Amino acid sequence: MSKNECINTAIIYTKKFGFISRSFFWDYLAPTPRSTKYYYWDLFLKSKFFIPYREIEESSDFFYLNSKKSESSDDGIETVTRRSPYYFFHDDKVMRIIHLLTINGLVKKYWTEQELKSNRPLALDLLGGDYTKLPDLVFDLNISNQTFRIALEVEITRKSNDRYLRSFLGYSSFRNVDLILFASQQTRITNALKETLSKRLYDNSTRKFGFFELVGFSQKQLATELEINSKTIPLGQFLGNLIEIKSAKSNSDSVNPLEKSWTSVQKNFEKLGESIGS
Repeated sequence: MSKNECINTAIIYTKKFGFISRSFFWDYLAPTPRSTKYYYWDLFLKSKFFIPYREIEESSDFFYLNSKKSESSDDGIETVTRRSPYYFFHDDKVMRIIHLLTINGLVKKYWTEQELKSNRPLALDLLGGDYTKLPDLVFDLNISNQTFRIALEVEITRKSNDRYLRSFLGYSSFRNVDLILFASQQTRITNALKETLSKRLYDNSTRKFGFFELVGFSQKQLATELEINSKTIPLGQFLGNLIEIKSAKSNSDSVNPLEKSWTSVQKNFEKLGESIGS
């Protein structure tokens, strides 16, 4: 990234998430070598767009947006409220996932939980129904003339099975969401989610679920294994294949691309089975 692109990208993430971490900036926005990273970090600090959190000891590691300064950035993005430090560890992982998906051309547009919380009409429109729990992230795959919407949940700590069940019940009302991905910090969390899902205590006939682990993602990034339909495939390959299939269908299908049915979505998943190894 150029200097301007780097700072502008940092501003966008801070607007949408309500904070940004020094580690994310260094890992993903500042180019190598290390001396260049220090140079870009100095630009970050001197830009006056970012204010360190003063209520925590590591105030030099987490920043929120200077609202007065951010008014000069012409990106059309509304700034969400400042994020509580309680969510930093969780949201930083969400930020890393969407950044890698975006720079690899897989995402057309995305919305954070903070954005959905601050705009209920937008959340209702995107999800296609009322909600009891908002996803951590919602994004549209990069498909022209068509919408394929994915919700992402990042699970850091093990929750009760009842809480997982309530979440799945909430997902059942998301008429405009085609796929829900879970990124878990531990294998036992993934297993608990799948166990709750297997009980089928709610109608999941119009939902597909995929699972990958955060440890694998941090090591392999988009090459981490995604488990879906009881089979595995690299996350980036799965989404890329899905974009290719949906784009080809969009170009050859005369049906209004805004008209969506689960039948067509189900066929796409079945076709993807040819690309998924056991």
